[in-house]
Amino acid sequence: MFINLLILLLFLLLTFRATFPLIFRLKTHLLGVDLGDPVHILSLIRWNYQSLSHGFKDYWNPPYFYPHRFTLAYSEHFFIPSLLVTPVIYTTGNLILAYNILILLSLTLCAFGNFLLIRYLTGSRLAGILGGIELAYSTYMLSNFAQLPYMTAQWIPFTFLYLLKFFEDRTYKNWLLFTFFYLLQALSSAYYGLFLTVFVGIFLLIFGIKQKLFQTPGFWIQIALFLILVLPIFGFFFYPYLVVKNQMGFQRSLEEMHYFSANIRDYARVLLNNCLYGKILYPPGVGTTSPFWLFPGITALFLGFLGSSQGSISRRKLLFQSLGILILIGLFLLFALGHEVMIFPLLILGIGWGLYAFYRADRRTKKDIELEKNPGGEVPSLPPLLSRFPFLPRLFLVCLILAFLFSFGPTLSFHEKEIPYGPYLLLNYLIPGFKGVRVVSRFNIMVTFFLGVLAGFGLVKVLSLISSKYIRGIMGMLLASFLFLEHCTHALWTVQADTLNQTPEVYTWLKNQPGDFAILELPRNPVDILTAYYAITAHGKKSVGGYSSFIPPFTTWFFQQMETFPSEDSLEKIRALGVRYLILHNRRFITEKHLSDMPLQLKALSGFLQLVKQFPSSDTYVFEIVNPRNELFNLETTTDSIKLIFPDQVPHLSEVPARLEVSIPVGDLRLSPYPEYNSRAKIRWIQYAPSSVEYSQEVHLPQKFLLSPADPELLFTVRTPSMPGTFLLEIYDDKGKRLLDQEQVIVN
Repeated sequence: MFINLLILLLFLLLTFRATFPLIFRLKTHLLGVDLGDPVHILSLIRWNYQSLSHGFKDYWNPPYFYPHRFTLAYSEHFFIPSLLVTPVIYTTGNLILAYNILILLSLTLCAFGNFLLIRYLTGSRLAGILGGIELAYSTYMLSNFAQLPYMTAQWIPFTFLYLLKFFEDRTYKNWLLFTFFYLLQALSSAYYGLFLTVFVGIFLLIFGIKQKLFQTPGFWIQIALFLILVLPIFGFFFYPYLVVKNQMGFQRSLEEMHYFSANIRDYARVLLNNCLYGKILYPPGVGTTSPFWLFPGITALFLGFLGSSQGSISRRKLLFQSLGILILIGLFLLFALGHEVMIFPLLILGIGWGLYAFYRADRRTKKDIELEKNPGGEVPSLPPLLSRFPFLPRLFLVCLILAFLFSFGPTLSFHEKEIPYGPYLLLNYLIPGFKGVRVVSRFNIMVTFFLGVLAGFGLVKVLSLISSKYIRGIMGMLLASFLFLEHCTHALWTVQADTLNQTPEVYTWLKNQPGDFAILELPRNPVDILTAYYAITAHGKKSVGGYSSFIPPFTTWFFQQMETFPSEDSLEKIRALGVRYLILHNRRFITEKHLSDMPLQLKALSGFLQLVKQFPSSDTYVFEIVNPRNELFNLETTTDSIKLIFPDQVPHLSEVPARLEVSIPVGDLRLSPYPEYNSRAKIRWIQYAPSSVEYSQEVHLPQKFLLSPADPELLFTVRTPSMPGTFLLEIYDDKGKRLLDQEQVIVN
């Protein structure tokens, strides 16, 4: 226990170094290049804290994106991490400090959890330390320094630890602890919860077959207990996401998934100020924060290759295997850096190594078995758990390969070349929840996790060849230190955030106003969105604006209409929405609109607005809306009456202009037929005589478009079939839903 505490302290010190200089700015700064995503997470933490103190009343309806409901489901709810820092907020009242403590806690526990798992699997603390470094301080993890939910992966190794303990000793204690940590991860990050579910399912399937668990009644009782505990909690925390999906068409298109999926080049990317490879592997022009920094580390790759095969290794063979592995890694990095010709020797050597590894796993020599029986000092060549489950290294390797392929998304991208129909499509179509995943490259968290475990196996094999306990310790710490150095940066970016604790006067005034009402702030630009959004959960009044990973189409449309403010039409829409107060940041508005004195112009509109408060220090004005009506609007993204405008006769093999017209009643604020980011439709040409012929093509629509009564049509181009005849024309959206009835077209 004492040694474990020392190792936990070691990981805490490594966290301080990995996030430097955060340790000296815990109360005043946030990791990031701007306040965008960190402010969003700060607001979620504040909302969870407030909800906890009010008994979770109206939990899913924080006061932004009025008049929508279930707006918390537009992003991660971040419940468990917020709960962890509740004591910090209660005692200090400093949300910035709580946020930064979450970062330190997440990385430290992530490393410590992987240490415990790998030590359990291998019996080696050195292997556990190295595996903990690979997971917690990887390039991928540190590249998420501005997006805290994706640094919150600490419960993944604990989940697998108790799942494997359950397979070794099928007690209810291990099963309940597995369930507990699985829930913690699922309620900390929905992305990682989904990814974890896939691989937990694979482990249950493989072990269920190997151990014949599915023939054991007791195992089905434990499965039932898991469902009884998990499903009600999932019902509370994930049913609102289903409601939002059904109401808003809330899912990601394949285009968006593809854009945010990994390319092979991403596996050779490190952060700009990486200590070792910053000037070699950092690609220019890609920014500083992104989900595309996926470099796994040469040390982890080398040891992972060694650890992925079953059995021991001799000193004589280590040299040849090491040479082959280093050549394989070099070819991989050259290919990832853009030398595409390297794909051929990489495939030949990789397939050869894979066949050899699996052959060795099934046909071990007598000498190998004798080596396994000799523990060789403190570090056994084959730990007891692997003796009982010799297929574990191969299972971890298969999961690593699957996670690697899944990270490429629906299309496998190798620089500018693509292979359609990647294996991720199976997850997208078969498993609920994956249609809402935007950044598929985040599957790299599972790549890093499985690679860290395999690297631990590999380190054990290397150390088993060293007889001296002290030399083993020095060698293990050197390899772990070099791996940390491969991922570490000189310093991470921080941005000053203590001004967020200085609430502007207007928001203090709003908080003291009695009643439950809605407000609108103008103008709407990034600075105002963040400032206002962070203040919303402080003053508690409903706001038309907001900031989230999903912006509802109605909100986008409404602020588009505000571009004509202070026109009578825009004021009428504000009145119809039931807004009570209009907050005008005049200095910013003058800059944006080039108007000399907006309040003076608004005095002429006394039938709509009445000035009730002025804050000279911030040049902010509060107007009360006269006679707000609070009309009910249909806020859902629905499919209205759609008509395709297309000629009855067209030439074959031609590009013909077409357009979609959507019938939207005047005054209706619906946006149809697509939610944002849907950028594909499918055109089908069907000819039934003299023989059945079908042509399909994809039509690329604008990446973002919104349809309204003012602009109810969408233009695009259709390619006609290569042969004449009479065809039926159909058009589908990317979900496979037909948007209009068949139309007959003659192709000349």
